[in-house]
Amino acid sequence: LGPAAASASRTAVLLATAVPFVVAAVFLFYRFLPNRRVRSAEVLPAAFLAGVTAELVRSAYAAVLPCLALPRSHRPYYVSVSFALLAYVEAFVLLGGAFLASARDRRRAAAGGG
Repeated sequence: LGPAAASASRTAVLLATAVPFVVAAVFLFYRFLPNRRVRSAEVLPAAFLAGVTAELVRSAYAAVLPCLALPRSHRPYYVSVSFALLAYVEAFVLLGGAFLASARDRRRAAAGGG
């Protein structure tokens, strides 16, 4: 294997191991964080979608990060600023997944089912 193939296989292995862990973590948040009883079947699709999307966002962010020129504009704080930007974007992904996970409750409330 050449260096490019080795790098591609390493990236594939990292993503193949990271995605299930991220999906599991998001699932646990969506399952146990609400202040009510939530069935696993209600939140698993949203957790899967949010976890995969979070990994895609993280990969896209890593690709775009060199173009942002944060070391030039934020000097000694560029690492903190880059982490805060990633956390900001990832928070929207997680909130979007939580919104999807609560869709059934919102439909029930709109129908007058309480």
